Amino acid sequence: MSNSNNLAYNTNKDNYKLPEGFTYLSDIAPEIEQYVMYAKKDNFLGNKVNGYEKEVIICFKVFDAYRHQRAVNHFKEWSLDASDQIVKANYYPNINKKDLFDKGYIALLSGHSRGSTVDLTIIDISSKEELEMGTKIDFMDELSHTENPDISSEAKKNRLMFRLIMEKYGFENYSKEWWHFTLKDEPFKRKPEDHFDFPIRKNFIDTYSKALEGKLKSWEESEEGILALVIIFDQFSRNMFRDSPQAFATDQKALNLAKQAIAKGWDKELKQEYKQFLYMPFMHSENLEDNEMGVKLLGKTEENQRYAVMHRDIIKRFGRFPHRNNILNRSSTEEEVEFLKQKNSSF
Repeated sequence: MSNSNNLAYNTNKDNYKLPEGFTYLSDIAPEIEQYVMYAKKDNFLGNKVNGYEKEVIICFKVFDAYRHQRAVNHFKEWSLDASDQIVKANYYPNINKKDLFDKGYIALLSGHSRGSTVDLTIIDISSKEELEMGTKIDFMDELSHTENPDISSEAKKNRLMFRLIMEKYGFENYSKEWWHFTLKDEPFKRKPEDHFDFPIRKNFIDTYSKALEGKLKSWEESEEGILALVIIFDQFSRNMFRDSPQAFATDQKALNLAKQAIAKGWDKELKQEYKQFLYMPFMHSENLEDNEMGVKLLGKTEENQRYAVMHRDIIKRFGRFPHRNNILNRSSTEEEVEFLKQKNSSF
């Protein structure tokens, strides 16, 4: 994960109005050191005393925000390496790592890559210590589910406070990860095209141009080469030319290459995590027959299957993807307009 950063959020005394005649000691005598012993465990009860809860000024500690799609792909590659179990006890003690995607702890297409999701927690700004949340961040287990009943009462209270603060500012929580929040009104809608990897245009625009001009024709002579061309025409195009017709201009090229590779049986030579990229052009096609094939080809994992079915059902209903209409200067029907108002209409 990326290095953590702090974002201030005040819950200081200015938020609390004292009754007339009372004041805060720090306001009239800031030089006096305060040690509220009954707000700590260092007293004759050996515990915090009710009514002496220490006022805490909190801020956020951010662990991850925007995440390159390459990083997500790396997660997938790691999950398939059964020999790497170095951190199992610390992060996923009760789950087989190959099941982390299907169980919803890691996603093939992450909101982080849309720049709309953040992983964070709350700390006491004076001590820099994290508030008790029941588990650490990235602990992939049911104990990390936001409303898990088996955590301590303090952790429950802190999770609730955390969620309410984030909701107040327009975020919604992912129920399986108490630390994971996504903007309700995302600037980029949920569709496969909206997962960014910023360096792609800078690093690969020349490669894309050469492929488009037919200068990389020799790549079609091997399974890895043809896969690379499919990724260039199906994935890179969406990233480099987002929100323009050019994003979809090479879809047919990608689909033809994918069909060519499958006809030669080359997809069987690829690792499972690579196959999904070879098969995605079927899901992106606005042809129903292609989408039906996409459902069959992408049905190896629950998440891929779900996306493939969603695509297929939209094509079956409309014969095209309505969310592309504005970009491609196509008029939308009344039914499509109403459909686009629904959640997940654009994935």
